[in-house]
Amino acid sequence: MTRVRTARSAFQGKLRCSVPGVPCIEFNTTIYDLGDAGLALVHSGRAGGPAGIVAVIPQNRLRLLRNDFAFELMTLISFLGSAVNRGCELKIHDYIEQVLRTEPSATHVFAVETGEVNLDNSIVLSSYFENLAAAMLDWMAAREPQDEAVIEGEACKAAMTVPEDRPPTARPARCATG
Repeated sequence: MTRVRTARSAFQGKLRCSVPGVPCIEFNTTIYDLGDAGLALVHSGRAGGPAGIVAVIPQNRLRLLRNDFAFELMTLISFLGSAVNRGCELKIHDYIEQVLRTEPSATHVFAVETGEVNLDNSIVLSSYFENLAAAMLDWMAAREPQDEAVIEGEACKAAMTVPEDRPPTARPARCATG
């Protein structure tokens, strides 16, 4: 990942990802720090909405997590009209709820492909989701001291740097119907 410049609680820019043997793809990405979770919308430059969504919930923010998080995330996924996940809304919602209940002390990453992409692009997108989730967790962790300073009335003007080489930490979710 490249250097991330941020406003108070968001990043928007183009980030590249490559996988050996597959062409490099540039993704337009918008990342939000929502206080209890991080949310990224990933666009591949094609019309028709985002290629995917990544939501991260750092372990230290679970106590802040909204009760309706699973519903809100699934509503966003449904709103985007994903053909890949059509008919799986309740299964995905229940999965998110179950994970949050059964692993209350873990960091959680939920990644969903919302656009139909070819196999090569899907491989790169999956790798991108992994790297993006790790970078988001680092970004959110670095923001916490700044967030506390802002609460106390101090200005927040520091730029963020996201390391380029991050280990894989997330896998995109797929739902088979039928």
